[in-house]
Amino acid sequence: MFYKFFLSLKVIFCFAVITISYTTSAQNTYQVEGDKVPFNALTDSIILKHEFRGAWVTTVNSTDWPKNKIIYQKISPDESEKEMQKRILRQIDSQKTSLVEIFNKLKDVGCNAIMFHTISNSDAMYPSKVFPWAAQLTGTQGLNPGYNPLEFAIETAHKLGMEIHAWLNPLRIGSTNIQRTQDHPHKLHPEWVQTVEDMMYWDPGNPEVIEQLNTICSELISNYNLDGIHIDDYFYPSGVRNGTITGWNDEHLYKKFGDTLSLERWREENVNKIIRTMYNAVHKGDKNAIFSVSPGGRLVNTQALYADPQYWIEEGTIDFLAPQIYWRHGHSIADFKKVLDSWKELMKGVACTPGLAAYRWGEKGRFEYLKEFEYQLFEIRDANFVDGHIWFTTSSVLKPIFYKLLKDQLYKYPSLSPDFRKDRIKEDILSPTLRKEKNEIRWENITNAEGYAIYELEIAGIEKNREGGTNKTIWEAHLIKIKTNKEKRKFNCESGKKYAVLAFKGKDRSNLSNVIEID
Repeated sequence: MFYKFFLSLKVIFCFAVITISYTTSAQNTYQVEGDKVPFNALTDSIILKHEFRGAWVTTVNSTDWPKNKIIYQKISPDESEKEMQKRILRQIDSQKTSLVEIFNKLKDVGCNAIMFHTISNSDAMYPSKVFPWAAQLTGTQGLNPGYNPLEFAIETAHKLGMEIHAWLNPLRIGSTNIQRTQDHPHKLHPEWVQTVEDMMYWDPGNPEVIEQLNTICSELISNYNLDGIHIDDYFYPSGVRNGTITGWNDEHLYKKFGDTLSLERWREENVNKIIRTMYNAVHKGDKNAIFSVSPGGRLVNTQALYADPQYWIEEGTIDFLAPQIYWRHGHSIADFKKVLDSWKELMKGVACTPGLAAYRWGEKGRFEYLKEFEYQLFEIRDANFVDGHIWFTTSSVLKPIFYKLLKDQLYKYPSLSPDFRKDRIKEDILSPTLRKEKNEIRWENITNAEGYAIYELEIAGIEKNREGGTNKTIWEAHLIKIKTNKEKRKFNCESGKKYAVLAFKGKDRSNLSNVIEID
């Protein structure tokens, strides 16, 4: 029996093609409670299930990557120039190799999407015209690492057939103790900055800050083959709204730009402008890219930062939300199931992929056992408004025991990621036609196809026809193998089972083959 995914995204395909039969009897059959049920291409439906399986790859403080730095200076008086250059090349190669290893492990464990930390403390993992190079790469902010980490990450992820989204912290500049370049924007424009408890933030009440975010999104989406841009919950700092922290002084901006709004509403609208601006920049730059936000897990928490996900959904300026539900079952204030269910009424036409706290595994009295994460995934898959999940952090997921749980149980079968685009663009590719050769299914190459997903069909239910006509059978399609367009177009099958193959390009999930059964 297959492990069943209980996902909200259920795409039903009705067939108008003839089922291929290779049996000597009149038709193919399938045993269900003693009744033989044929697959009827004219009436039956197939349910395809896709699940977003993401991981945040964190670069701030080198949490996940990079663990080693590229040192562009002599590390000892005896090191020659030639030796230094060779060492630098080895260090560059080491950073690349470790990133490839992380991505390969995520792919192997069953993940299909990467949220790559591209801008964390207003510094960049690519040659930005706005921010200097990130210090995590070389130990010195602004120093060119000798390669483009974002470009390399995108190429690596796409070779593995994985999505990659550039993850940004929109307003965080970081600690006042960080050594920054002289041409850092916060030094050029100190009037854009607020300092609270030794942490610096961009003030979204200043229109120049919103324009800076627009520029960043535009340069990213225009210059890189990204699947999307993603931001997390660094909006107004926690404590500004209820007055428990001091240092945030935007009275002059409120007087200048507040119009008739109250101070609270004006700040909320400033965050709305961030979301609106970034969404528009992403979709203007690439119609196939998506924009997503990871707010606090409880709505009240994220509203305390002047962020209103419900408004973004209603305004249509978000493609999917990933609320950070970082609590366990039984929590006195934030029980996991109750918090998850609280998002249901908000998600009107927008996908939900909750963030899960892998980093908390092992906390005494909280996340002591991996069983907690099993329960969380079962409930996510059972929720009819949820389309996947994202793990934080990657390092936690890749610990041997956690890795084994995912690979052997929770991700036992692969999954394509769902299509979160609002305006779906159907790719001009054909459906493959299957043929049988002994215990194999084969198909011809489909022009422009990027890959093929092989499904095994299992009956989910039968709709009886009350008028005496043909009954309609609902089939669940379980994904058992994904092949790239460079692999051989054949697959060894089990006797007595039905199969179909999906040719896909990008996000198109509509090009499903005929159904074939192995004798």
